[in-house]
Amino acid sequence: NVVDGDVFITSQNHNYIVKNLPENICKFMNVNDGTCEGIYDEKMMVQSVQFQPEAAPGTLNIGFLFGKILGEVK
Repeated sequence: NVVDGDVFITSQNHNYIVKNLPENICKFMNVNDGTCEGIYDEKMMVQSVQFQPEAAPGTLNIGFLFGKILGEVK
């Protein structure tokens, strides 16, 4: 999490990356290769992650994303 420096172990299975993202939109970054793993922009009302926060087996420490997303649904 580039916002607060927290590190999460996530389940991933992808080979795609997006280049040339708008500045400050990347909120989750892969510590292994520096690719963007999640975006958030309040002004554009867009958020996404490129990992599976619901994956099991795996850690549950990323589950806060669901509450954050549901809290912003209007």
